[in-house]
Amino acid sequence: MLPACYVVNYLLFRVFFDYGFMQGAPVYVASLDPHGMFNAWSALVFYLAALGPMFLLLHFDLWPLTKFPAVMQQPVLGIVWTIIALALGGLAFYVGIGILGMDPVAFMVRVPVPFIFGTIVVLNMVQGSLFAELTQPVKGVVSFIAAVVIGTALAQMYLALMPLVTGELKAGPPAYDQEIWLASALLSVTFPFLIFHAEYFKLWPLAKDSPRS
Repeated sequence: MLPACYVVNYLLFRVFFDYGFMQGAPVYVASLDPHGMFNAWSALVFYLAALGPMFLLLHFDLWPLTKFPAVMQQPVLGIVWTIIALALGGLAFYVGIGILGMDPVAFMVRVPVPFIFGTIVVLNMVQGSLFAELTQPVKGVVSFIAAVVIGTALAQMYLALMPLVTGELKAGPPAYDQEIWLASALLSVTFPFLIFHAEYFKLWPLAKDSPRS
């Protein structure tokens, strides 16, 4: 699976990512630019927008796909799940950027990224225990809302701490300093914290069977 992930991501990178907009910048190297089909920012944002619906179905425990036994077997499940993710991600991308006119990078750090991190907290950090007594689809709806709220709150907390850590950074093009800082903070701070909490403390005191010592 690991080599397959690298191969798929390499193909996505070569086919869809174009860094031509960076020509003239000191960091731009033409030989490293894959010269793909789309602006690299747009490709990356669409990529993350499609990841959101993949996590969304996890909130619903793959409901309503579970109602169709034929769909719940591989490779059909993977194909259907991917199609749904691309369709819903494309819809979110179109609404946020095409209709609402949001900047792609601003959309990325305000919509899919906080939702993904909120999902990790709700489904992994607390192991889906917050709404275990509920049944689908109500459980999925409530879990989804919780992920949005937690992820957004987490992003806002990091933004509030930014001036204390690095000083105020400018948002928007061309550098997107604030957006890149926020995405990096969510990745480089949240992930290690989750691993530290899960492995060193075994999710204590959130896990019911955790030792109380």
